[in-house]
Amino acid sequence: MASLRTLAVYTFLGCILASTVSAQAAGNPLSPIVNAVGNLLTNIITIVKQLLDQLLPIVNNVLQNV
Repeated sequence: MASLRTLAVYTFLGCILASTVSAQAAGNPLSPIVNAVGNLLTNIITIVKQLLDQLLPIVNNVLQNV
């Protein structure tokens, strides 16, 4: 169940990132801001992924012991 939730989060964040990248490609006048937001989202996704990778085995172990 946790992996399904993780997949949903990554899918949602991937859609946001994809729209950010397409806005950059369109030559949007706000492209520096869009670029900064895209970089921020990429960093947040990386941090969340690292945290989930560390926490999922612990959560799975706790749930199996309950």
